[in-house]
Amino acid sequence: MEEFEVVYTDINIEDFEKKLENIGAQKVDDIFYKIDVFDYPDYSLNSKGAWIRLRDDGKKVKLAYKERLGRGEGKNSNEDLGMKEVEFAVNDFEKAKEFMLSIGFIEKHYQEKKRIRWKKGDVTFDIDIYPKLNPYVEIESDSFEKVDEAILELGLDINKKRIINNWEIYKENGIDILKYKKVAFDELLEKDNLIKDKN
Repeated sequence: MEEFEVVYTDINIEDFEKKLENIGAQKVDDIFYKIDVFDYPDYSLNSKGAWIRLRDDGKKVKLAYKERLGRGEGKNSNEDLGMKEVEFAVNDFEKAKEFMLSIGFIEKHYQEKKRIRWKKGDVTFDIDIYPKLNPYVEIESDSFEKVDEAILELGLDINKKRIINNWEIYKENGIDILKYKKVAFDELLEKDNLIKDKN
């Protein structure tokens, strides 16, 4: 299934939430995520712009296959045309992690993020906060037409929408998070946290 989602980077949370209130959106959740990312030992998923994500939001645990579509074919060289996602629920984060490792996958890295979710009709606005990044918002619906309508309603510049993942946003900020074993709020990105050899 393809995601219909765009990103606006470097937002001010307070200002953006006022915009959401003004268009009648409702705040529906504050979420803390812990995320484990897996690949084959030869990093063959990484080489084609894909990964397996195990994610726990405190209420549900989900396992997903994610793949960047049209890598580097967007407006800029680090932007994509879309994202493929196949996701399903699992019961237990640690058991799912043990399963992935038992069948031969390796843990690429662990990551944390905070998300403030707003909704209006079929459109979801996720304000994402990652360690060492300025907040950004993902606007998602069941079509790009609905996403664009929401962008215009918020008074955003439609030409500044982006299709980009958080790894690429980190890279734009001079951080290659795939070189780190752990990206968490309580831990600095230190040299001893670096993956020694990722190939």
